[in-house]
Amino acid sequence: MNEAANILFQYRNFKCFSRSNTDVKTHNCEIKLAKWNLVGNQLIFTIRADRFLRNMVRAIVGTLIDVGTGKTSL
Repeated sequence: MNEAANILFQYRNFKCFSRSNTDVKTHNCEIKLAKWNLVGNQLIFTIRADRFLRNMVRAIVGTLIDVGTGKTSL
């Protein structure tokens, strides 16, 4: 899942991870940190960016979990 999270750094436009029909002028964001850590028996996802779109983090986490469980490929 960290391999998939690293792919986020290659992009600035996150419209695909944003809620539809929003009034934002741009979907550009700069991801500064995105990583998974295993703490005990919990996976912790940490993400930092210059801004977030509505539902962006939720959509990213869901996609990364799909990659980790094999539902989606890199």
